[in-house]
Amino acid sequence: DDLAYHTQAVARGNQTAFLLADMPFMSYATVEQSLINAPKLMRAGAHGVKMEGGLWLCESIKALTERGIPV
Repeated sequence: DDLAYHTQAVARGNQTAFLLADMPFMSYATVEQSLINAPKLMRAGAHGVKMEGGLWLCESIKALTERGIPV
């Protein structure tokens, strides 16, 4: 929720930049969490989300991109 608040503040002042919101640690530990938390950042004004990790993120990334959320 804090990152959504800050993303919204940046989005209000953004005119041209691609706004990429960084998913907080453990906010995407499961596919279900990813599908709940990434859309919050998109609704706040992000154009895409950033997730850090490795192979274990493949299912989450697939689920998000299938729903139109750039990762």
